[in-house]
Amino acid sequence: MPRAADAQLLAGVRPLLEAAAERFALVGFVTGRSPEDLDRMVGMPHLPAGMNHGMQLRQGAVIEIAAEAVPFLEAVKQFSAHWSKADSLSGAGISLEDKGPTLSFHYRNAPNQELARDLLENEVLASAIQAGLMAGWGRRVLEVRPPVRVDKGTAARALLSDANVSVAIYFGDDRTDADAWREMREMRREGELAHAACILARSAEVHPDVAELADASVDGAEGVRDALQELLIAAEH
Repeated sequence: MPRAADAQLLAGVRPLLEAAAERFALVGFVTGRSPEDLDRMVGMPHLPAGMNHGMQLRQGAVIEIAAEAVPFLEAVKQFSAHWSKADSLSGAGISLEDKGPTLSFHYRNAPNQELARDLLENEVLASAIQAGLMAGWGRRVLEVRPPVRVDKGTAARALLSDANVSVAIYFGDDRTDADAWREMREMRREGELAHAACILARSAEVHPDVAELADASVDGAEGVRDALQELLIAAEH
């Protein structure tokens, strides 16, 4: 997908998710996207979700910002205001997505991605640390966020604990999804989950380190769709 904003839910997935939500105790989303972007993409605001890498949690109609992140929101806002005016970023083909509690610096469309990444690492990442924020890499993106222990893992734990389930399956394809896998395995060790399946949606962009952390894999978004179909069939028997 050339632009993150162009991403859409794969055809045929929404009815499967709706059917799964009726059949299983919990069907939800854990994403780095903002609530607005998730709803634009998926159109299922009634399902629970951890958004902005866990900085925002939706259960029911309420969206809450992680309490730990609140003291840093002004610093994130100022950081965004500064870098949104940086000609060096736009000149390198880097776009800034302001998601409120977090910021995403995308370089997927940069004409020279190596130079764009170097610019982000040497200037933006270093500046984030100086500003007292945290920065980390995703797929063709640098994420800047409050320096708190909140991530997709904490979001996954919150959603699973609230639903009081004993078996969980999580599909992911990025480094940040490994945080959720780690947390699910910890919940299994603690006895909060009886079974936890960490499934990779593999593609050419998935880093080998991420693939090594998965229990199994399926072939991209189409594989996730097929797996949902199989889960629903199995649930009927």
